[in-house]
Amino acid sequence: MKVGYDNNGQSFPAAKHGGTGRSLTAEIKLQFPDEFLTSVSGYICPVVHANHGGSPVIRSLSFKSNRRTFGAYGVEEGTPFSFPMEGGKIVGFKGRCRWFLDSIGFYITQAHVTKPQQINPYQVIQTRFRRLTSSLSLAAWNGEQNRPKPWKSPA
Repeated sequence: MKVGYDNNGQSFPAAKHGGTGRSLTAEIKLQFPDEFLTSVSGYICPVVHANHGGSPVIRSLSFKSNRRTFGAYGVEEGTPFSFPMEGGKIVGFKGRCRWFLDSIGFYITQAHVTKPQQINPYQVIQTRFRRLTSSLSLAAWNGEQNRPKPWKSPA
């Protein structure tokens, strides 16, 4: 398992945890901030392996967001488990691994679900335009320092 996150458009990948995965990969991309994980389920099962002593490992994982379901990833065998986050959302992961993914935990926070609002597209454009123009300081040079004259619209 490998989890990365995005911070204002900059991607931060994390190290892979668990076995080789037989070269199978899948990627889950959430439509942040409107989409978030609300549940994780899967299967645990003891695995006897040369590098693992036969204790239970996570064999399969499925993820649910407030919009979609992802998975199951892995082998669905053993004892099922499910962690629904009633009123919460998953904001991070923790766990332990050796050859396999031995355990998984979650950082959760309260989910704040907002209802979609009807927006007048012209109002959005005007607001964005005002924000853009208010961040600019435009003035014509008139030869007097510290006393610029504002630009005027052509008549």
